[in-house]
Amino acid sequence: MLPTTAVAVALLSCIASAQNRNTTHSPEMGPAAFMWPPDRPWSAESDHIPPCGSSSGVGNRTGFPLSE
Repeated sequence: MLPTTAVAVALLSCIASAQNRNTTHSPEMGPAAFMWPPDRPWSAESDHIPPCGSSSGVGNRTGFPLSE
């Protein structure tokens, strides 16, 4: 029983220490990035301004309905 408990404590302490690592945050990229379409400029000042926190505004949008 003691070896099993020791292994469990060791594993839990490894998991806890892995979750507390310092991470760096990019001042130039939002919380998510995709490969396509190309990223628009992002800044913390415009984070809550549509579209998606970009200071560049709305670009090329698809007209709906597509049947026209």
